[in-house]
Amino acid sequence: MKKFILFTIILLLSGCAGASYYSLDDLKSELKLNRLPEQSDFTEADAVILKAEHDTQIKFTSDYDLETFENVHIITKLLKNIEKYSQVEIEVGPYEKISGLSARTIKADGSIVELKPEDFHIITGYEDNTVFYSDLKTIKFTFPGIEKNCYIEYKYTMYDEYPFLNSRWDIQDYLPVLKNSYKLTLPTLLITPRPIGAGWQFRYKPYNCDVAAPEFEKNQVQALSTKDEFQSFTWVKENIPALRKEPNMPSFLNYAEFVQFSRAEWKGWSDVAKFFNNNFFAPKMLITESIRAKATALTANCNDELAKVQSIYNYVQSLRYIAISLGTTGGYTPNAPDVTMEKKYGDCKDKAALLVTLLKSIGIKANMVLVRTSDRAPIDTSFPIASFNHAIAKVTLSNGKYYFLDGTEEFCKVGELPPMDAGINVLVVGDDGTGKLERTPDSSYLDNIEEITAKVNITEKNEANFNIKVTYKGEFNLIEKYRFKDKTQDEIYKFCKTLVADDYLNAEIYNCKITPLDSLNTPLTVSFDMKANNAISKQGDLVFINVDPFKLSMDFSWLSKKTRLYDVDNDYQRALKKSIEVSYPSNYSIRNLPEAVDYIGFGAQYQKRYVDSGDGKFSLIENVMIKSRFITTDKYTEFRKVFEGMQSNSNSKIVLTAK
Repeated sequence: MKKFILFTIILLLSGCAGASYYSLDDLKSELKLNRLPEQSDFTEADAVILKAEHDTQIKFTSDYDLETFENVHIITKLLKNIEKYSQVEIEVGPYEKISGLSARTIKADGSIVELKPEDFHIITGYEDNTVFYSDLKTIKFTFPGIEKNCYIEYKYTMYDEYPFLNSRWDIQDYLPVLKNSYKLTLPTLLITPRPIGAGWQFRYKPYNCDVAAPEFEKNQVQALSTKDEFQSFTWVKENIPALRKEPNMPSFLNYAEFVQFSRAEWKGWSDVAKFFNNNFFAPKMLITESIRAKATALTANCNDELAKVQSIYNYVQSLRYIAISLGTTGGYTPNAPDVTMEKKYGDCKDKAALLVTLLKSIGIKANMVLVRTSDRAPIDTSFPIASFNHAIAKVTLSNGKYYFLDGTEEFCKVGELPPMDAGINVLVVGDDGTGKLERTPDSSYLDNIEEITAKVNITEKNEANFNIKVTYKGEFNLIEKYRFKDKTQDEIYKFCKTLVADDYLNAEIYNCKITPLDSLNTPLTVSFDMKANNAISKQGDLVFINVDPFKLSMDFSWLSKKTRLYDVDNDYQRALKKSIEVSYPSNYSIRNLPEAVDYIGFGAQYQKRYVDSGDGKFSLIENVMIKSRFITTDKYTEFRKVFEGMQSNSNSKIVLTAK
């Protein structure tokens, strides 16, 4: 549950957001329309963005540093499902300040309802099951008087202390956009190298779209103003279709149209690493006596380097994690490692910096690592930018073996990474401040297993007694240890209840146990017993039994679509293994066991076997394997067929007969 501390904005409303409000007539004229859009023009859309305007100005400060002011102006028409768009949240980053914020609703009859100062709030603080503290700051406001065919409009100015660290013009949205413009204004001293000029330039790259070259690249320098010595470049895109959402699709940025900006001085990734190291990391990551003493104490009983790494890693993992996303709400500068130790909590960069300094203090090579997690679009290796949202560490032993360590993951051991860090390019910052892209190791479906084993005893009274154990390995282990952290016995019981199918709702469940939660090296195990009186049904001398009550933990409901617009992201490769051994009374014999099935398709495999072992026993063995994280659209049908086959065999019957 989020916990908000709300403060009324007063100072943020002062100033001007650059552009004035539009009249609807002026808007029609600019968009070259006889009338503004109606639902009939966009039958599938809930709303349409009429105009999105971004006016970015980079200026010199008095001491010739650079600063950025971006004027943003958005106007949208609501067509249906209007409550979805009644609220706006604007995130304010660590080096940003917002001003000139105003908003209004234009009702269908043309009347206007403007938001008052008390309608705008700063939201600080965030808390849920995994987040304990955050300096997250978001401006939140709700449009009053919304109705079908009304317009909502807002504008503001965002100040940024660091130009083009991760500047992006988002062109496409989940709503259709009639006109989206981006204007960039720069001092001429930045554009054209001169004896007294900075020679600072920008680079840009369009993704998933084409954009016309700006004036500067066309060398149309005659547009320069000698009075203020600024040059403006403007990009405009019109009639941009909505990007459609699909379940289990990769990051929005894999498909959406956008333009990424960067600093021309960043010729390679080493330049980005130097910028981070010199400005944010090196000034804070000092090896003090307290750091050295802590590392020595933590490793006093360790016999080798790997044991020392594990001990220091365990300590950093034990510190409370605060979720502040790198570069958006907590900045790029970590706390000094001494401070993190004293406070006993930190965010990703704090923990990474502490890990690196502790390891270095005892002579083990360690480096800061900048990460763009796998839920974001992959790093474009050919276009160096500062687009990172996470920080981890890399440790290299004297024998050359190396490991990536995520200090925010409480239940990882050395050699393991959470899915968001695995199998991606990351920027490793070298000891000298240079750096290079490296790829983190990925896990396979054989590493990430949910394994269900059960022994079922069918009594002469036709009762079915289950002894059940579920073991979680790899990524499953990480996820489930977070799930069961601090859970009560009643909550554990309820979870065990959810593992069995709906036709076992009246089953009696007891002896629920979870072991162990405090060990990094031992997979989590859930065990319980169950008695089910409705597992058996009779028709004459035939006995039908259901000895497989277990629901699949993997949700495949999204596979109902026969085709896809976008690829599938399975998060990570994984497998579900099930083994059920059944014993039945001597007065019964097996009449029918279903045939074995095996379905193999791109990225997936399904197996199901029934084995009659004699002596009143048989076994059911079932395996589901996801062997590829990403499934491309052209392979989706083949992938889907595996689960169609699995579904078609889900109701197969085991038949006994009375002797």
